[in-house]
Amino acid sequence: MTADNSTLPYQPEDTWKLTEYMRLVMENAPFVCILLNEEFEVLYCSDSLLYHIGVASFDEIKGMNLRDGFKKYFGRDMREWAQRNFSRLTNGEDIVSMDCELNWPVGSPRSYLLTERRLKDKEGVGDGIVIILQDVTDLRREEAERQRQFEVTSKLNAYMKMVMEFTPNVIFLLDREARVVYYSRTVLSLPGIGSAAQISRETLSDIFEKLQDSGFAEQGLERFRRLQYGEEYLLDNESLSFPNSGKRHFQIAYRRITDRNGEFDGVLLVMQDTTVLIEEEDEQRVRDLLRATPLVCMLWDENGNVLDCNQRTFFIFGYPEGLPAERYQEIVGLQPEYQPDGVKTEEIRKDMIRKTLSDGYWQLRIMLSKANGEPLPAEVTSVRVSLLNSRLLLVYVKDLTEIAARQAEAEEAEERAKAMELQKQAAQAATQAKSQFLASMSHEIRTPMNVITGLLNLMRTDNLDKQQIQYISDIQRMCGVLLEIINGILDFHKIETGKMELLPTHFNLRMLFDRAVSLNCFMAEAKSLEFLSEYDDSLPETVYGDEVRVYQIVSNLVTNAVKYTHEGFVRLRVKRVFENEMPYITFIVEDTGIGIEEKNFKTLFREFEQFDKLKNRGIIGTGLGLAISKRLAEMMNGQIRFSSEYGRGSVFTALLPLPNGNADKVSTPTITRLVLARPDTKVLVVDDNPLNLKVAAGMLNRHGIKAETATSGVEAVDKIKAARYDLIFMDHMMPEMDGIEATKIVRGMKGEYYRRLPIIALSANAVSSARMMYINGGLNDFVSKPIDGNELNRVLRKWLPPEKLSDKESPSESPADAGEHGLIEELSAISDIDTEIGIARVGGNANLYISVLRQFYNGIDRELRELQRMADEKKWKEYGIRMHALKTVFANIGNQSMSDRAYALEMAVKQDAAIRESDTGLFRAALERFQADLARTSIAKTDDRIKRTVSTDELIDLLNRMSEACAEFRGELAEELAGELSSVSFNERIDARLEEINAYIRTYDYNKAEELIKETVETLDI
Repeated sequence: MTADNSTLPYQPEDTWKLTEYMRLVMENAPFVCILLNEEFEVLYCSDSLLYHIGVASFDEIKGMNLRDGFKKYFGRDMREWAQRNFSRLTNGEDIVSMDCELNWPVGSPRSYLLTERRLKDKEGVGDGIVIILQDVTDLRREEAERQRQFEVTSKLNAYMKMVMEFTPNVIFLLDREARVVYYSRTVLSLPGIGSAAQISRETLSDIFEKLQDSGFAEQGLERFRRLQYGEEYLLDNESLSFPNSGKRHFQIAYRRITDRNGEFDGVLLVMQDTTVLIEEEDEQRVRDLLRATPLVCMLWDENGNVLDCNQRTFFIFGYPEGLPAERYQEIVGLQPEYQPDGVKTEEIRKDMIRKTLSDGYWQLRIMLSKANGEPLPAEVTSVRVSLLNSRLLLVYVKDLTEIAARQAEAEEAEERAKAMELQKQAAQAATQAKSQFLASMSHEIRTPMNVITGLLNLMRTDNLDKQQIQYISDIQRMCGVLLEIINGILDFHKIETGKMELLPTHFNLRMLFDRAVSLNCFMAEAKSLEFLSEYDDSLPETVYGDEVRVYQIVSNLVTNAVKYTHEGFVRLRVKRVFENEMPYITFIVEDTGIGIEEKNFKTLFREFEQFDKLKNRGIIGTGLGLAISKRLAEMMNGQIRFSSEYGRGSVFTALLPLPNGNADKVSTPTITRLVLARPDTKVLVVDDNPLNLKVAAGMLNRHGIKAETATSGVEAVDKIKAARYDLIFMDHMMPEMDGIEATKIVRGMKGEYYRRLPIIALSANAVSSARMMYINGGLNDFVSKPIDGNELNRVLRKWLPPEKLSDKESPSESPADAGEHGLIEELSAISDIDTEIGIARVGGNANLYISVLRQFYNGIDRELRELQRMADEKKWKEYGIRMHALKTVFANIGNQSMSDRAYALEMAVKQDAAIRESDTGLFRAALERFQADLARTSIAKTDDRIKRTVSTDELIDLLNRMSEACAEFRGELAEELAGELSSVSFNERIDARLEEINAYIRTYDYNKAEELIKETVETLDI
């Protein structure tokens, strides 16, 4: 077919080629295409249009006006919609699209998607219209069918859900492995099943075991197997004895489910509770039950007379036409005189009546007879009912003829089941013995392990070679690992024996997240890993749950991720999700670590389980972390999920149902009655860290106690020999002589006073059972650092002599001086520091807090130099002790992030020598950043007061008095004289020396201060 080129709206240079292309398109297009001019006259069309309208040649419709001439071809007047669409196109629209149905002269009516597009010339003036009709008849039919099927499926699902939610029956839908895939809400009301978490994906055996009726469980599994091997339907009546709610009776129906191929695909189990029906004092209900049951059912009186029976009774006993009521007793008369074992049937009948009336239930398998004399093996069940103020018996008879041939098989299966039960009991006994052994050994091992750790810390290392020092370092690391393992075993033992209890409180979720990030970020950085964290700001600030155990779960997951990741990143995310309309707080831990092989998925959460030990041979652990975390999550009605790709990484997700908490109920204990000591009370505080001494002294000052201080165990022993104290606070980890060794020396001194002197351990040691370790070491009690005001109050009340005590109401917190108030606001802007916590650490005294923080800031440069020296000289024991002290210092000034870093570094020094140098560099960098933040506040402001010039004699007199105060360790007098010394001036060189003396006084290093004073006095005398 050819076209007249003069009718085309465009005339390119190669008109023939364009025309040929259009001809090919029009002849082969699967859709109807029509080209019109501005007067709506046909210029061109596809061959498919000619076919539908029954026209042999394009010439028959060429030039035809669509408004006037298409009525006969389309079967309808095209004028209205053509005019409407044309108006839309001429009024500015470029494309018009609509659905329509057309009746062609050839073929049946079809549905089309009609698209009209206006053509324009180079100047943008309308120059024609293209109409395309795409046949969507089949597509619309398919869409309608899909919609219909979707509506039917939705209705079926909705009906199924309504049935499951509102049915009074217990319904289980089981897959081919007897696992629960669907269940009715009534299941949750069964004793022993407390939540959906105990049902989903559990096997039928597991659920029946929760009901604590082993016989019922065995019968249920036997019925499942019968259906599995071909039987279509089973219906039985069973009774379950629940420990705390008595006996309940069920009519149980089992229906075999098949797939499209007719293969076994599961079982539908329906349990109808018949307890009420059996015990109801309603004659009609009992009689209806009697006639409706598919089993033989008879109603007997107390004398064994048959009062009524159902039609099934007549059929089973061989009375096809039934019996009149007066002949019901014939059924009892049919029974054989003796059973196969020689027992009289009449005796069994009497025993049945007696036990049913007394116990309410009786069941036995016996041999009966039919009307024609044939034997009838049966299972007889008798239930006591109350009817018309009389005690009656419902007697059910189950025909066992069909299973008699398999009796031997059943007995053998029963024997196997008994043997398996014995093996199970033996395994449970072995598990319990193992658990008890582990718990006992963990407690027994803990004490010598702490002693070993302490002795290692006391050993001299300056006289050892490099190899021997490495040996000691490795021993210390292994001791720390072993203590961690013991703690894990004890936690697992508590869970396994049911002694683990959750202690829910209202706590700050964001603070828990920050703590987890702070600690693990440092460990990740030490391995050159990127640590990422995301916190959903829409989460509630306060939630309700066991904060300690939630942190344990999160910490275990994140620590595992860091441990098993060698390159890449570890990410911790926290957000809220909804599952089954229940809200959960989710902690998602993602890593690019080694991943887990699929074959190990099923045993991932088993206790003492570790995988790929060859690949992970450098990683030490018990394999208890995930097992404990999973058990804890389940105790909270939560769960832990995971996905992993071996060699690529893993994602662990803890879903915990933590409801919104009350911020006003977040635990912030306060002292209601403050212990006040008499002025003559003498207390000694021993700590190798000057800032810790200042904090402790400041908190004791609130109690009216002017504490004396000692910076080492040796100095403490000397002071205790020279004076009598009412109470000693003894730090544990100190160089030269630790607190336990110093206490042992004191206890060994002659005199009752030294044996009774109260010595309180003051330590940041977070190892479990630390209190017992200190008591075994001769100390009387234990206070953890940072010092808690309530705990300090308790210790003072308990251990100070009664004659040295008096009580008063707790004073209000000391506000900052007006000059320092702005400084606290400046400090609050630093993200890493919490001034409220810092002030609380020093008993609410804001001025003391500022003093402690300023003293810390002034000593940062010296601290950095010392840390660098220890790292360069690889004095790791000294470094670890320093970190132990610094974690408390940072906690006292309100910088929990740096405190966590110090703790992590203390542990890293003890446990992994391979990463120490990189760790120390990261810690110093963090400390320098914190120093820079403080430097931008007024804490770094120097004293710009005008100093008074003094004579040589006046300065020597002041220095001599300060020297005496240092020699006698009179801290309060030394600080007072240091303040006086800072207000005087002699010359530039001596003034620098005076500032250095004051620095030693501020850090309680009285020995070095005294030496420098003597050198300065000698210089002035010359």
